[in-house]
This record gives sequence, structure tokens and C-alpha cells, in this order.
Amino acid sequence: EKSINFSYRAEPVTIMGDKDMLFQAFANLIDNAIKYTPTGGVVVATLAPRAGGALLNFTDTGPGIPDAHKLNVFRRFYRVEACRHQPGVGLGLSLVMAVIKLHQGSITLTDHAPTGVTVRVTL
Repeated sequence: EKSINFSYRAEPVTIMGDKDMLFQAFANLIDNAIKYTPTGGVVVATLAPRAGGALLNFTDTGPGIPDAHKLNVFRRFYRVEACRHQPGVGLGLSLVMAVIKLHQGSITLTDHAPTGVTVRVTL
């Protein structure tokens, strides 16, 4: 519908965790990347082994997340003002953060010029 170029690269990785929770978290990250990427944009998902765990990156060419909002987007019901026209209530990233913490992982956000964001999950 938006003519987004979606690609992924995945290396074999084994992690211990709740598959349903992790599926929901990763589905939310992919959904957000697609939702906020404009028509004709790019979304890339990668999975690679990392020191006894896994490294996942979800990169898009959307508007990015301003530095002032990077920590707040993980709070329940928080939405960046510029993105309030999109459907949602601000629960997705708080759910993602809870699942990642439950699995003793970490999540970071990195903007890249001129547009876009990379969500990095380490498990």
C-alpha cells in the first residue's frame, strides 16, 4: 500500500525466552517502522548472534525520534506530538521495553541523517 521496501537479514541464533512475548515485541517494532515510514521508504530488520545472545536492529527511513523524546517513548501512553496523527495510544514501545527487560535485554534508539531511526535490541 505504501510501496515500502522491506528487507531482512538473519543469521542463526538461539535465545531462551517466551516466544509469544518476544514475537509480540518484535511485531510491534516492525509495525512501528512500517507505520512511520513514508511512502517509498525503506525498512530493514537484521538479526545476528552476539556474545551468548542476539542483536536485532530495526531501521527505517521515517521521521526519527527527537533526542528529547527518546526515553519518554518507552513510557505508557506517551506519544511524540508530531506523530499523533497516526493510529495508536502509546502503549507499544512500553510493552516492547517490558518484554526486553523481562528477558534481561536492552533496547536503544539511534537516529541517522537525514531521516530515520534504528531500534537496537540486545538479548
